[in-house]
Amino acid sequence: MHEGQQTVTEGMVRELVADQFPEWAGLPITPVRSAGTVNAIFRIGDRLAGRFPLVSVRDADATRQWLVSEAEAARELAAHTSFPVPEPVAIGDPGFGYPLPWSVQTWLPGSTANESDPSRSDAFAHDLARFIWELRAIDIRGRRFSGEGRGGALDAHVRQRDRHARTGLDPHLDPLRVASRFHPAAVVAERPQDLDD
Repeated sequence: MHEGQQTVTEGMVRELVADQFPEWAGLPITPVRSAGTVNAIFRIGDRLAGRFPLVSVRDADATRQWLVSEAEAARELAAHTSFPVPEPVAIGDPGFGYPLPWSVQTWLPGSTANESDPSRSDAFAHDLARFIWELRAIDIRGRRFSGEGRGGALDAHVRQRDRHARTGLDPHLDPLRVASRFHPAAVVAERPQDLDD
């Protein structure tokens, strides 16, 4: 939970979609249960998902700009990876009790890694290595991460994750497993071996 976190209901989403995107008005709206705390996610039919920020960046304008930059980054990622990624479709406006802009993107069927443990899967490891390789090959054009949270130096995230595991702040982590897997901090090889099929 975040201070000032928004409440997003299925009814709000249904009204926002029908009002702003009438072509999707008849599609079922289904909440997506997740451990995420940044966005509330709702399926819109079978092929779309609405992402509703739970906390404002600063205000509605700053939140809209953040969503626009996320959409640009998503398009760039989609153009540089061989794996399917959610692609931006639209940005919605505040309304019906929800005070922030929100986004619509394509929905990718499947399950998350915490739903189906891939830790023993060679194919998953191979795919993950290829994805990281493709991600690292994207020209950053001089851009640097300068904020908090996601992004930045890997070792800082490993230290934070380890601290959360040791102190019990993250109930999804087994402290012994974290310590055995992430110390010293994982380093991605310059070129994953055997990526060419």
